[in-house]
Order: sequence, then C-alpha cells, then structure tokens
Amino acid sequence: MPLISVIVPVYNAQAYLRNALDSILAQTFTEWEAILVNDGSTDSSLQICKEYATADSRFKVVNKENGGTLSARKTGLENSSGEYIANLDNDDVYHPQFLEKLFAVAKHGNYDLVWCGYNSWKSKTYKWSENKAENALNYLMGKFAFPTWNKLVKKIVYDKVVWLNENFPTAAEDRFQCAQICYHSNSGFVLQEQLYFFTNNKKSITRSNAGGSRAKQISSSLTVYENLFKILTDKLNNEIDKKRFTYIFANEICLLKVKYLCCFGKRKRETYNNIFVLKFHNEFHEFAKPHIKFLLNLAGKNFELPARIYFPILLFFHRIIKKEYWFNLLQKTDYLSKGDK
Repeated sequence: MPLISVIVPVYNAQAYLRNALDSILAQTFTEWEAILVNDGSTDSSLQICKEYATADSRFKVVNKENGGTLSARKTGLENSSGEYIANLDNDDVYHPQFLEKLFAVAKHGNYDLVWCGYNSWKSKTYKWSENKAENALNYLMGKFAFPTWNKLVKKIVYDKVVWLNENFPTAAEDRFQCAQICYHSNSGFVLQEQLYFFTNNKKSITRSNAGGSRAKQISSSLTVYENLFKILTDKLNNEIDKKRFTYIFANEICLLKVKYLCCFGKRKRETYNNIFVLKFHNEFHEFAKPHIKFLLNLAGKNFELPARIYFPILLFFHRIIKKEYWFNLLQKTDYLSKGDK
C-alpha cells in the first residue's frame, strides 16, 4: 500500500499535464500513488492520463462527468489508499523533493498537517495551537497559506471533512477544505522551503472550471462561507470561539454580498438586496460591529454609491478587520464575552 496518495484533478490540460505528471515521476520519494481524476475533459487529457497509467501502475485514472475541482478532489480521495494525501493541480509542478521532505517532517513529528512555501513565496512561521478553533480561525485570517496543494495531510483528517456537491471557484474551494483540515488536525508544522511551483494559467481547472460568470462565482463563494460557518460553529462549545468565528465570517460574507450586488444593475440590485441582506441581518445582526453594520447599510435598499467610491471603503474595512489587534481591542471592550448589544 502506498504511503502517499497524490490527487490530481484534470480538466482540459493537454498543454500542461505532462509537466505535472513528470514532476510526480521525478520525486525522490517513490512510495506514492497518483489518482488522476479526469473531470469531463474535452481535449486529449484523458488519453494522456491513460498513457501514464499504462507506463507506470502507480498512476490510477478515474473518469467522471464535469463537476468542478472540489468534486474531483472528493472523487480522488474516495479512490485513494495512502496514509497521507497530497494535491497537485494539473498545470503545476512539484519540486523533486516535495513528497520526501514533507513526509519526513510529518513522520518525524507525527504531524497531521505539514505545508511548505511555493514559487517565490516563503511560508510564515506558525506555532500550532492546542485549540482547534484557533488554528482554523488563524487560517481564515491568512496567518498561513490558503492553497490546498502545498500541504501534506493525514488521510484520517481528510476523512472528517464535510463535502458539498457544488462547483466552487478555486479560492473558495481551498478555504472550504483547508479550514476544516486545520480544525481537525491535532498538530501541524510549516516547512520554510519553496517546494511547489504553480502556473498562473487562466485556463486551469481551478479557473476555467470554476463556474461561469463573476456573479455565479461570487454566489458559489457565498455558499461556501455560509456552509463552512455552520459546519465549524456547530462543532464549537466555547461561546467566545463562536463569536470570534462569527466576527470573521460576517466580514467575509459581507464583502462577498456587496460584490455580488455590484454585478447587477440598480433595478435588479434592489430585488437582491431584499433577499440577501435581510438573510444576512437575521444571521449575524446580534454580533455585528458598527463598521459591519455600516457596510450592510451600504448594501441596503438605498445603496446608490458607485463602485469606484465604495469599494476602497469596503476593502479598507475588510483588511483591517483581519488584523490581530482587533481581537485584542474587542476582548478589552468585552465585546467577545458579552456580544454587541
């Protein structure tokens, strides 16, 4: 049985796929299997996958109808048998020692999760907390890397991830998986080396297969965050942690909802205001801070500001809300312990 299962979602990647698969073959660590999930490709990607599987039995091909990256990763996981799970996008490549180095660290420290830097980006140092909620929260706040593909994860952790049958844009898909992985991992470690190289390819599976128009992609992201909020907070017993999650999710969802409204003309926007903003108020009003309420007002029935004026304001709040000193300030004012009356 292989020690590592590498899951590769494949969609119309004939121009890049061989480079990705060759980087797996070039690994100095050899006890792997690669699950190539063809997600309804219409080019020669499936034939290339079969070619590699014929040449090396460690490659396994799974063919399915198009369902998006998240669906492909789930299918790959269901067909995997390794003790650890790694991911590779079909247009990216591994450093030859990617699997060897991450696996060595994982086994030496018995870590559930190990991740590394990529391209020119060097991973930030991060000390894993014994509080599961703290790690998931820090991940959502950007304390360490968002991507799925620069990580090695124990399969027993992946088995706890709740999956949704949706076609999500890549950023939302990564957050949906990784936030849960961080919550369920009892230990984690960051390797400073850059061992993964991604390609900024607009036609990649995580872009071209992400779900149509900008409005549809934002709507999918909203679905991710709303479901992820429920999945994570349902597991929390500590009210302080619940309120901290609510604070972060309120900020993210608010940003997405206002972006969504800006995809429509004024008349359509008024209809969507009634549906989405009212729902948002009902879910998050109790814990919303004044600046969040201000943003909600911008997205309400009287929303008239052009995007060029209001977006800088929105992004300003979005960035500063993630700063750690906000939590310290909220704790000093008893917001997190008492709620916002």
